[in-house]
Amino acid sequence: MLDNLRQRLSLAARDRKDWIGKRTRAEHSSMAACSADVLMVSGCQDKQTSADAWEAGGYTGALTYAFLRHVERCETASPLLQDVSVWLRLNSNAQRPVMSFGSEQAERNFTERLILFSA
Repeated sequence: MLDNLRQRLSLAARDRKDWIGKRTRAEHSSMAACSADVLMVSGCQDKQTSADAWEAGGYTGALTYAFLRHVERCETASPLLQDVSVWLRLNSNAQRPVMSFGSEQAERNFTERLILFSA
C-alpha cells in the first residue's frame, strides 16, 4: 500500500504541473463538484511554514515523511494526525499539521475508517 501511495503522490505532483494555468475558471469549477470523500492534510497552520526534513540521505517534506511513516498503522484520521504531530515535535519541527474534510459526511467516514484509495 505504501509504495502505491508514494507512486500516486508522485504522479499527482507531476500531473499538477501539467494543468496549472491551462484551465479556465469554469473548467476548475466543474471539476470541484465530486462525490468523493476528501481529506486534506496541510503541513502547517496558516501562520507557519512547512519544513523539510533530512531523512534517508536526502531532503523531503517533514509532513510527507511523517505521514508515510504512520499511515499504515492508523485506522482512522485522528490517530494519524496525532502520530504525525508527535513525530514532528520529537524531530524539532515547530510546524503543526492541520486536517480538514471536504464535507461533514467525509469527516464521519474518515473518523470511522481511514481508506485513502479504494478500487
